[in-house]
Amino acid sequence: MKRTILATTALVTCGSMAAADVSLSGSAEVGVTGGSGGDAQIHRDARVKFTLSGETDTGLSFGTTLDFHNAGNYRAGGTSGAINISGVFGTLTIGDTDGAFDKAMLEVPAGTSIADDSTDHAGWSPGGNKGLDAGGEIVRYDYSIGDISLSLSTQNDDMNGDGADDDVAAAHGIGVGWSGEFAGASLGLGAGHQRSDMKNISGASLSASLAGGLGFGVSMSRTSDSMGADSSHAGAGLSYTLGDVSFAVNGGQNKTDGMPNKNGVGFAASYSLGAGATFQIGAGSSKEGDSSSNSWSAGIALSF
Repeated sequence: MKRTILATTALVTCGSMAAADVSLSGSAEVGVTGGSGGDAQIHRDARVKFTLSGETDTGLSFGTTLDFHNAGNYRAGGTSGAINISGVFGTLTIGDTDGAFDKAMLEVPAGTSIADDSTDHAGWSPGGNKGLDAGGEIVRYDYSIGDISLSLSTQNDDMNGDGADDDVAAAHGIGVGWSGEFAGASLGLGAGHQRSDMKNISGASLSASLAGGLGFGVSMSRTSDSMGADSSHAGAGLSYTLGDVSFAVNGGQNKTDGMPNKNGVGFAASYSLGAGATFQIGAGSSKEGDSSSNSWSAGIALSF
């Protein structure tokens, strides 16, 4: 549920600005988590998001987001945000956003739980297909032609703010996506490539939404490391929605040369209580060599 605190905050006649909108939304979670790491614990999390947008008389759209996140308790957390400008030329996004590889790649169905157990396992795609994104300032350009989308991105060499180039972090990417209908199913395809002086990653993904609430997806990627530690990931997921109830299961494997394989599976289920409240449960299981672990959570997620 989204609360618009001011539908039109300004109507300016000077220059070319026509109007600006400001909206406020948020979410919160409360419940219990546990697993092989220790005793069950109380979980709580809160997030507030400001979205500002406007459009000039000439059709140029612009906006920014500010995301305030408090994790674990209401005194700790972080702030992130990005600025976007769009028009007939496409969309330019600058800030804490996805690189072109991450933008194009489609994550497999995994559902949602308050502690992200269904995606917090050793077989999940590293960072959720984030590729070589290292945080900080990313600049991404997006352009769409019909059902086809193209993305290009780059990010700062200096990720630590110390004035020195960081060759591991500096990465440039390209991504291509397609969405459409085929034989009664909604399909999506995504592929991308990202490179830095130290690494190269390439990947491809597919998603399908079928009749009757069934969803399916697969994702694969391979990373070449200049140090010789090449790695790969493969994952698949399945989801099903029936009315207010949703289920999802996924599994995957991460392989790195000279290291034990990392395997994992995740499960999530949710039930909508109405008015932005959802009861969620989740579980994840991981295995790396002879070592294994698991986690679970149950609670209520609130959307404002």
